[in-house]
Amino acid sequence: MTKKDYFSSGHIFNKDENLLAFQFYFFNIMLGLATVFSPFIAYLHKDMSRILFYSDMVFSFTSFILILLLRQDKKYFTLGTYLFIPSLYITITLVFFLAGNDPTKVIWAPIFFACAFLLQGSKQGLFWLFAILSSYFIAYYIYGEEGVFYSLSELMLISIAFITVSLIFNAFRQKNEFDNDSMMSINADLYKSKKELEAFSSQLEERIAMGLIESQNKTKSIQQSLDIINKHVLTAHIDLNGLITNVSTAYCNISGYEKNQFIAKPFTLLFDAQTPLKDLKALWKDLKEGQAYTGEVKNMDTFDNFYWLDMHINPEYTSSGEKIGYVCIAHNITDKKLVIEQQEQLIAQSRHAAMGEMISMIAHQWRQPLATISAITTGISMDISLGSSSNDTLEEKIESISKQVQHLSHTVDDFRDFFKPTKGVENTYVKALVSEAIKLLDHRLTKKIEIKYTAEIDLCLALYRNELVQVLINILNNACDALESKGVKNPCISINEYVENSMLVIEIQDNAGGIEEKALAHVFDPYFSTKTKNGTGLGLYMSKTIVEDHQKGILEAFNQNKGAMFRVSLPISICKF
Repeated sequence: MTKKDYFSSGHIFNKDENLLAFQFYFFNIMLGLATVFSPFIAYLHKDMSRILFYSDMVFSFTSFILILLLRQDKKYFTLGTYLFIPSLYITITLVFFLAGNDPTKVIWAPIFFACAFLLQGSKQGLFWLFAILSSYFIAYYIYGEEGVFYSLSELMLISIAFITVSLIFNAFRQKNEFDNDSMMSINADLYKSKKELEAFSSQLEERIAMGLIESQNKTKSIQQSLDIINKHVLTAHIDLNGLITNVSTAYCNISGYEKNQFIAKPFTLLFDAQTPLKDLKALWKDLKEGQAYTGEVKNMDTFDNFYWLDMHINPEYTSSGEKIGYVCIAHNITDKKLVIEQQEQLIAQSRHAAMGEMISMIAHQWRQPLATISAITTGISMDISLGSSSNDTLEEKIESISKQVQHLSHTVDDFRDFFKPTKGVENTYVKALVSEAIKLLDHRLTKKIEIKYTAEIDLCLALYRNELVQVLINILNNACDALESKGVKNPCISINEYVENSMLVIEIQDNAGGIEEKALAHVFDPYFSTKTKNGTGLGLYMSKTIVEDHQKGILEAFNQNKGAMFRVSLPISICKF
């Protein structure tokens, strides 16, 4: 064991325990001296008094026990001082009273004061100073000058010396306490600063960790977004020389090519091989001049299947504004093109179905004029055979035939105009439009079906004329079919025309009892029909397409007042006065 270990009792002291470390050093020295020298002093005192002898031996044994006690834990220091100081006091008092004229007894008092003040502090030290001096003067008054071997003046000098020594030790103690308090204050500040620094460091580490996690999450999110874009968005990058530098996985999937089959190939690979070279050169020229390209591109994949793209090519720049190439972003519109193609086919089928109905109408409207012509020609033939015809009668009958032929010709013209596709919008008065639809269905509407037509206002709109006539004929035909199939008494079709919420509204309603609720939700679906025969299911579907897609209007169907109501709403923003 090193010397340092002995005097510190084997303990480690912090920087704020300097005073306690000094006290341990001093205490161990005092205990060591007491343990070693007390037996020798006891030997010197054995002839003077057996009480002194045993007192010195007990004090030596107590000091040794305290040495062992201090080595157990630093917290036993206070207990050790409370055992050592009283023991030392008892020993010194006994020596003072029983040692006779032994001059060494005065030496014990400064040692006692040093221990009292340095180990227990100022208050305890003053108490023990008072206790020693009181003992000396009590002994003087009890035993006299002969008993203590000191005169009163000598005791006074001894007292002054003891007080002086006590003040010196107390000042030394206070200085150590002040230094220790200063050190503790400094250490407390340092500890506080350390804790604040540790807290700041912990917060900084936490923020850095959170920032790192957030950055990793953002990076992961960005990468996921890029992966989604790569998988689902058709993109291609083109350098300034017109060569493809990168394509997305989605572009590879739709084209059937591998990515390496695109890289370093001319950008023309993105277009149909049938695209004229002059068009591609013009496109490249526009791109080099900083213009963007937008267009619908038809191309063929590796399986010889066509696909359509809505393509946009724009110049690509760095953050400093330097052009580094071009980026192509495309959207697959193949399904849209197929839908448009299917709609065109449905329109054609609808027109063919309507053509069949119109031929039936023509045949019906021609029946009466042809019968009239047949009757006139039969009459002329009979007059000639009977020889009873005259020039005036013949001319009159020929004129009648001519009128009937003209009627037939007008009928053909009316239906021929209807079947001509409208190439563009025409300025048309809506009232004339409704009247034309009624006229074309005249052969059906004259069969005891009453038409009530009310128009609050007659506007001239820019319309696809013949297409809207077809819509009205489809709705009126369906109303006639419903009235006839249900055998409605007093059949009636009401047509109302008015303006509401910036829309021109045409309402067509019958009194046939309405449409079943289950069927009402599907009346505009293609190939859906409530008719048991001669129903294609295309009429209302195409009517809705014409009104909403071509005219940007609204076509609705609902039941009202014991009948079916079809409402056509057209925006009056297209009104032409």
